[in-house]
Parts: sequence; structure tokens; C-alpha cells
Amino acid sequence: GNYVVDTNGGGLIVRSTPSTAARSIGGLGDGQRVSAVASDTAGWLVINSGPYAGGYISSTWVAPANNVASF
Repeated sequence: GNYVVDTNGGGLIVRSTPSTAARSIGGLGDGQRVSAVASDTAGWLVINSGPYAGGYISSTWVAPANNVASF
């Protein structure tokens, strides 16, 4: 699905595996849109397109894009 990073002004680390101990492979800024799907690990999404395809992000810090108002 399509998601928007919602970290209240911070950024979101893209990880190599679905773990907070995994190495960072990049980052997404607050408000950035990303296409991702649920991973096999609860609480994590896997990015399915763009420069970080195959990377993992915590589902805690994203919101479905269709639930975010456009300004």
C-alpha cells in the first residue's frame, strides 16, 4: 500500500532486515510517501519500490496515505 511517514518532524530509518538492531540503509523524511507491504515480521513493512526497495521500516511511524489530508 501507499504510506506517509509520520514521525512528528523526525525521520524514519530504513533497515536491512526487520529489526531495530539491523544496519541502516537509508532514511525517509517526515511526510515522505512510500510504497510498502506487510512483512513476515509483525510491526514491520517492506518497501516494494524506489531506491530503498527491499528495505524495512517500522509500521509504528507510518500512516496509510489515503488517511492523510492534502494541504
